[in-house]
Amino acid sequence: IIVFDAAIKCYATARLARLAQWIRIVITSSEYPPKERKMNTCGANDDETSGIVAHNTILHERDHPSRIVFPVME
Repeated sequence: IIVFDAAIKCYATARLARLAQWIRIVITSSEYPPKERKMNTCGANDDETSGIVAHNTILHERDHPSRIVFPVME
């Protein structure tokens, strides 16, 4: 298990959300296809034929607070 503190870089985007609509957040450990695939094997990606599943945990307790901030424009 690898544990680290980091801010997740989010790319510029915009979305019009009407009253009572939901916003879904998807947390993933890859950016494929925009970026090179990540096989999670610590090997050379070009030589790998199968990958290992990555398990991501979002901590959200008093000692490990998490948050997502959405700027709202009216």
